[in-house]
Amino acid sequence: MDRILVFDQGRLIEQGTHQQLLGQGGTYWSMWQKQSHLVIDSSGTRARLNAMFLQTVPIFEELSEELLNSLADQFGSELHEADVKIVEQGEIGEKFYVIVRGRVEVLVRHAALTANASGILEDGDFFGEIALLTNSPRTATIRSLDRCLLLTLTRAQFQSVIAREPHLRTGLEAVVAQRLASDAKGM
Repeated sequence: MDRILVFDQGRLIEQGTHQQLLGQGGTYWSMWQKQSHLVIDSSGTRARLNAMFLQTVPIFEELSEELLNSLADQFGSELHEADVKIVEQGEIGEKFYVIVRGRVEVLVRHAALTANASGILEDGDFFGEIALLTNSPRTATIRSLDRCLLLTLTRAQFQSVIAREPHLRTGLEAVVAQRLASDAKGM
């Protein structure tokens, strides 16, 4: 391509070649980072990711390349049809999810017991990182809007990998505490 146009809500926000847009570090760069390190097999039912993708996730950004490669090898694929609850607010989290293909809706139930849509996540987005370190209840319900291919990592898999470097736990717990505080403010 000699020219790529990037639109947001019908408005042209960036344009240029692939390399120029990557160099700008804007919306195109962000989308490229989220999607370029995810690989889908020919059947469309299995995927894998590489360590470079994991570096974009705040809870993993301080991990060594060796640990990131070990974690990348632990992810499994899940396929969900449209309109399926993937996680339920209030249940104890056990997995971290990366959306490879598809879209999910984030629903947060407030004190009035009504579920309010609080966002849409799509290819390259992730959720559930708190579940890797704590037995905390999920802070939202996640429902598939389309057929979704997800990569998942369980708490047990994560714990077995980071057990090699116990000094990392303090930093990881700080990231989780910050995220929980942020979620509490949003409710």
